[in-house]
Amino acid sequence: MTFVQWREAVEEVLQHPPYHRGMRMLSDRHRLKRGYSFTFMEEIADFFRSHAGELGPTRWAVVTAPENLAASLLQFGAELAQNSLVHVQGSPT
Repeated sequence: MTFVQWREAVEEVLQHPPYHRGMRMLSDRHRLKRGYSFTFMEEIADFFRSHAGELGPTRWAVVTAPENLAASLLQFGAELAQNSLVHVQGSPT
């Protein structure tokens, strides 16, 4: 998945009528073969900051396989997102 694909998917969710500010999010990435790059994570954190008004204070859980590098990148992403209103937390399956 590219960042553009990720962004388009999230923007679609934000435009969906049942979505409301502060809604909790869940991403299932346990089948991900390789982790996201640091650049990808920085782009996601920038997205969180630039869409803080739409997202509001929320929690975003991401499920990953324990052996996947994605788990460590999620920690990095959580740290990058600290200055946004989104709390990111990873959880190995």
